Amino acid sequence: MKKMICPVALAIIVVITTNVGCHKSSANKNCGCDSPTIQTVDSISGTLYFDSSLKKYYITSGTPGLQTRFTICDTSFSPLQAIVRTPPDHISSSYWIIFSGDVKKFCIPDSIVGYFDFMNNIQLAKIKKQ
Repeated sequence: MKKMICPVALAIIVVITTNVGCHKSSANKNCGCDSPTIQTVDSISGTLYFDSSLKKYYITSGTPGLQTRFTICDTSFSPLQAIVRTPPDHISSSYWIIFSGDVKKFCIPDSIVGYFDFMNNIQLAKIKKQ
């Protein structure tokens, strides 16, 4: 009986530690493009830019000193591509636009320190040149 308990106990320990070790941690869904919508914006004026260091499109809206920066979640969105029409590495200008979409909370990396209250992500619903 004792000889049977030891292999069973060992098997249980192996199964438990394997499941714990291989369990993927859930991604942070409190911020980023997959997070819940915090606001929906409709027909807002802004300026479209491309951040060549991050390889991401973003929109600024508001007045200088009180601007909100919206990092665009889906850069393959066809109305966005229709505005840009050039490879991202070649964008050197900005575009005046009108946009609508779902605003998502921006994830601030641990390595960044500063004031980021006006940074958000956006899942575009509409975008067009002014």
